[in-house]
Amino acid sequence: KKGERILILAPHPDDEAIACGGIIQKALKAGTQVRIVYLTSGDHNELAFIVYEKRITFRQGEFIHMGKLRQKESIKAMKFLGLSEKDLVFLGYPDYGTFEIFCKYWQTTKPFCDRLTRISSVPYKDNFSYGAKYVGENILADLTKQILDYQPDKIFVSHPADVNVDHKTLYLFLQVALSDLEARMVKPEV
Repeated sequence: KKGERILILAPHPDDEAIACGGIIQKALKAGTQVRIVYLTSGDHNELAFIVYEKRITFRQGEFIHMGKLRQKESIKAMKFLGLSEKDLVFLGYPDYGTFEIFCKYWQTTKPFCDRLTRISSVPYKDNFSYGAKYVGENILADLTKQILDYQPDKIFVSHPADVNVDHKTLYLFLQVALSDLEARMVKPEV
């Protein structure tokens, strides 16, 4: 509806288009505001690297390059659908590492370290979460801030039974964030 705010939570760049491309178009046509928050940059995807670069890599900088490339592709795709770059928020947490963070990395001085990138904090300078250590509190705080600042009426997120670990983890972080925000805002429809 006109005047509503929709928040789309994308575990990786491309999930917003695959899962919600039609919703984005319909919402914008109706005058609804849309914002997308990306949990990861998709940098841990060796197959994508082989497809894009036509070779195998194990170098840290090349995985970061892949994450930046996937972010740029999402920006371009969302502009095609009618969103502007200001409607997109990239957090940059570790692709294929968020479930382990959710399960094991709370109240710790040693953050999660990604096996491929060998990084333990958000490496993307242009991302909202740049420099944030890979711990549960940081992901939760960043997601909570995005929700509280935007005050969405509806949130689209992946299903908790999804087999991709980052997909189900984003749902879990969302549930904790909404529980924490219960007294501070009207609960959006999920």
